[in-house]
Amino acid sequence: MGELLTQRRQLALETEVTPGTAVALDATDVKPEVFNLTVAHDIPLFERNPHRTSIDPQSAIVGTKAVTFSFETDFKGSGSISTAPDWGEMIQACGYSETALDSLSIGAITGGPFLHGEEVTGDGGAVPVGHVYKETATGTSTMYIITDSGAWDGTSETVTGTTSGATATQTGGDTTGVGFIYLPISSSIPALSMGSYEDGFAKLGTGVRGTFVLSHTVGEPVRMQWTFTGAQTSNANAALWTGTSYNTDVPPSFVNAALDLGGFAPFFTTMEISLNNTLAIRGNANSASGLIAAQITARNPTGTMDAEAELTGATDFYADRDAVTSRYFDYTIGSGAGKVLSVIGPNTQIRAITDEDRDGIALMSLELGFFGTSTTTDEALALMMV
Repeated sequence: MGELLTQRRQLALETEVTPGTAVALDATDVKPEVFNLTVAHDIPLFERNPHRTSIDPQSAIVGTKAVTFSFETDFKGSGSISTAPDWGEMIQACGYSETALDSLSIGAITGGPFLHGEEVTGDGGAVPVGHVYKETATGTSTMYIITDSGAWDGTSETVTGTTSGATATQTGGDTTGVGFIYLPISSSIPALSMGSYEDGFAKLGTGVRGTFVLSHTVGEPVRMQWTFTGAQTSNANAALWTGTSYNTDVPPSFVNAALDLGGFAPFFTTMEISLNNTLAIRGNANSASGLIAAQITARNPTGTMDAEAELTGATDFYADRDAVTSRYFDYTIGSGAGKVLSVIGPNTQIRAITDEDRDGIALMSLELGFFGTSTTTDEALALMMV
């Protein structure tokens, strides 16, 4: 009896065709390597204590049955520009789209930079139209785009940003399928069937949607801390899956991140970025759990970092806070095809500054807010893998 081990656990997940309708899980659905996997059940009891001769309470009645999965994964690429990362399916259930990226080789940029998310057009015969991702300044030879219509003709195409007015000449043909970008969406968010398999016992849920936190410490792998909630499906004996396959690439350390905060690179050691989705559970008296699925009803992306204090000659965090000034936020880690990761906030504001201390070093601990812009929608916080 007993002797079950915490370490012997697997997480399986699969996107549902109809949110709230469970799909069968198998060994191919055990995709991400996970850490610190726990499962909690939210099952309220309806107490019953009617008037009678005894003061003993009667048995309670079980209410709705919700389940929450909490775990961590490494923030790492797939190792192939044509293969989405393991976290790609999970982040879509947090309210993101997954789109393959193309790229253009370009020369010097005039009037730049091109703005993250802005529309770009070409002047070739095929009249190409697309959107550029990552702020792209002169000196950058690769522009990451999604082509909406037309085709980029070749080496003489002039690329123009419709918002920034920036221009650049295409110096080589466009390349398709150079990675993936994840952008927030506000409708048609997929849901997952999810199961925690625990050394002979399985806890399953359906209609699962969630939120995440990106946790950064210098010199350590970046961790994605996930919380998913849905309707409980079952809790029963089930063997661990065999024949599973994981991406065993080593994740990049959080160094050499080249973080850009409005043209300034702060000195910092820790940072946390939280999506802060609001999750509501849809009820359904026709289901066994009394629930259908979790639904994302709002999001409020925020961040914190332990930036070293700066004089205003370097940057004026206080002026930006007081004037609610927008800054462009971008960092990139990793190297090699399919292993380079970026997090981008095109309209980032400093919400608060707190005086702190790190071993006698003066800090301006920054609280950040990530917002949409007048030129883009649903792009407050983007993630890229190339």
